[in-house]
Amino acid sequence: MPHTAHRLDALRYRDLEVRASFGLSYEGLRPEARRLFRFLGLLEALDFPLWAAAAAVDTELRAAQELLDELVDVHLLDVTGTPKGQARYGFYDLIRAYARERAEVEEPVEARDEAVVRVLSALLALTDIADRDHMGQNMFQRDADRWQPTRVEASLPPSVPRMELLDSERIPLVAGVRQAAELGRDELCWELAVGGHALFETQRYYDDWQECYETAMGLAKAADNMRGRARLLISMAGLRYTRRRYGPAEEANTEAMGLFERIGDERGYLEALSNAPFFLVPNGHLAEAITAGCEAYERLNAGGQAAAAHAYSQVGLAHLQAGRPEVAVEVLTEIVAGARKQGIRTLIARDTYWLGQAQLALGRHAEAEESFTELTAYARDVGSPGAFYTAHAWGCLHLARGEYAGVSTTRTCSRVCWKGSPGCGPRRETTPPRGTWPTRRLPFLVGQTTGTLSDRVGLLFPSFRADTGRGGRA
Repeated sequence: MPHTAHRLDALRYRDLEVRASFGLSYEGLRPEARRLFRFLGLLEALDFPLWAAAAAVDTELRAAQELLDELVDVHLLDVTGTPKGQARYGFYDLIRAYARERAEVEEPVEARDEAVVRVLSALLALTDIADRDHMGQNMFQRDADRWQPTRVEASLPPSVPRMELLDSERIPLVAGVRQAAELGRDELCWELAVGGHALFETQRYYDDWQECYETAMGLAKAADNMRGRARLLISMAGLRYTRRRYGPAEEANTEAMGLFERIGDERGYLEALSNAPFFLVPNGHLAEAITAGCEAYERLNAGGQAAAAHAYSQVGLAHLQAGRPEVAVEVLTEIVAGARKQGIRTLIARDTYWLGQAQLALGRHAEAEESFTELTAYARDVGSPGAFYTAHAWGCLHLARGEYAGVSTTRTCSRVCWKGSPGCGPRRETTPPRGTWPTRRLPFLVGQTTGTLSDRVGLLFPSFRADTGRGGRA
């Protein structure tokens, strides 16, 4: 920004200072529009939607829209696009520099900081909305202030999944974590970082996940915010899990449990306990996973928390891995039924996959077909790998039935789905999200009793073996 401000000083066009040209347009605005212009220039995000403008000046959506239109009319603001039916606005670099300059001249520091905090608090409200829509309810207790959640939600296109809208805010979210850290707002900073967990996990934005964790953890430690540290450790455990670093993942989760115990946060402790089976199962600690999952389910389910179902689903997986598919069917049937009742689409997608596999292990092909049909309907809710999981499920069913033409078709489909996944790029990795893809040793679900699941996947889809398992720092 200092470099851009210098360009603002130096640049002339036909002997007219650019600053003076901007000033003519700026001075012609109503005071409310000038104030919005100044505050929007303080944001690190390159573009923003209507709710961000409303939060910046703490006003109603209709009033904010009128102010945005006024800025667009005089070419101080531009409509950058309407992705997913939601208009986004942005500045050219020099106009942004001018807006920030006017804010620094005309607004006290406190007013500038509070404007930024309001926008970040509105973004935090959006993470809640997306998490609730995606998971059925908010998984974490959050205490930082939110700016007008009802206004934020009212501004969103009604037919677009909220997690997709949050995906449009990925870059502003990462920038917002940095900006909250610069302002020293530790609670807001770590809650924004944790609020991006589901987005980072399902879309495999692992670099962003790591950056947000490091930024927020540094501030939480400096502020001696033990609860924030514990929450961030749970999130980091998830990142390490997705990168198949199960030992470090378990260590981070255990450290989080210890911090929650120290501060007497029982709910936080139970949520960390509910994560424990995810790390115990791939490490082969099946008895411990079943014990932890059952305890978490019993204690969390009394409060109707979604985390209880996530923990208990791993109990079903542990029984399946231990060669008890009949018990796994009982557990997973209960979980899927509860997920339907609560509307937790991601849980339905994940556990209908496992339920179908357990049914296949028992030779119940018709029941497995019903489970995989439901999986197909919800596959998009587990993120970009959903199509691959669906193809693999149907491939297993075809193989179990001896329908080898179907196996060939699903093998081709899976290769296209996996290679064409948005996750296959420089910013993402191809390891599936936590808790959605099988790990380590399970019985062959179509009649054999030994071998790793990756071996079984390789029988159907050899390309999978080469595409998974790329790790990274965590």
